Amino acid sequence: MVHNSTPPPIVEDLGTKGVAITPQLTQSFIQGFTGNVVGGVVLLPDGQHVLALGASLLVKSSDGHRVADGHNYPISCLEGSTSGTFLVSGEQGTLGVRAKTIVWNTSSWTQVGCHQTHHGSVVAVAICPSETKLISLGGQDDLNVVVWNIADWGPICSAKIGNGRSGPGSCLKYIDEDYFVLGGKDFIQTWRMSNTRLIGTQCNIGKIKRTFQCVDVDRKEDSAYFGTDSGDLVKIALYSNGSSDPAVASVSVMKTNKKGVINAGRFTAGINCLKLLDSGNILVGCGSGELILIIPHPQKIVLGKNVTTSQVSDTTQYNLEAKNKCKLPAAVTSINYFDG
Repeated sequence: MVHNSTPPPIVEDLGTKGVAITPQLTQSFIQGFTGNVVGGVVLLPDGQHVLALGASLLVKSSDGHRVADGHNYPISCLEGSTSGTFLVSGEQGTLGVRAKTIVWNTSSWTQVGCHQTHHGSVVAVAICPSETKLISLGGQDDLNVVVWNIADWGPICSAKIGNGRSGPGSCLKYIDEDYFVLGGKDFIQTWRMSNTRLIGTQCNIGKIKRTFQCVDVDRKEDSAYFGTDSGDLVKIALYSNGSSDPAVASVSVMKTNKKGVINAGRFTAGINCLKLLDSGNILVGCGSGELILIIPHPQKIVLGKNVTTSQVSDTTQYNLEAKNKCKLPAAVTSINYFDG
């Protein structure tokens, strides 16, 4: 929280000796953030640091610090737009309430708009590349993905996620202007917006049983990488041109000499967050507190049109090389990367 005003002095009654006036110290700044929010720290292009702190956003810039208030419940997710003009945040409410999704103007930290479409909670948010639309994903009590128009501030379309047997969603990412991918417990889907409709395509993940916790997209390779709670990295071929349905390309862990050992090569305590770099390398944040720079080596199995995911669903490849790593005292929940 930020306090710019000087608190009133403490007045103490000393009886016959009169009163004692003691000035209080001025509290200028308290820094903190909610450490269990995946992606709870965002670095904007203009250098502003935005942190989720309970039901508030703590904003740190070269001009100082400020707090942006607007949520009724603790913030559960946030994401900045490509240019940094906007930031969208969602909250973790309770059963029976409508959770807020707020879009902020990052120059003034005023609200551009707010909707309360989701029941209970919002688990993931994203803004499209043109910064005209946002998507928000509801939690266990909602199971809907909603597309909202930022300019006119109104709903465009929504759809129920999953396949009826899967669990709730947990992460999503825009691929291009009207195309995005999302994942959750035992499912991955791509969604394409056509006029005011959402058309979903189920990714056949075969026998893979995972909770897909985080995602990043490699647009050059037309692929998406998902981090899982079991500590492996799943690569999906997106086929954005529509030539085929999205499919599993590989299930990868780190290279190791102990391939016969249970969980050998897996990322300890699961993958909480990941970031694809321009070099093609990947930064992986683990539940164990490890931050690892990964070099992915060529896949041994490439899915073609006549290859089903069931043929590779149980095949774990030891093709991730740990180039460098460091150990933090607690789980890694956010990764931001910048040159300089």
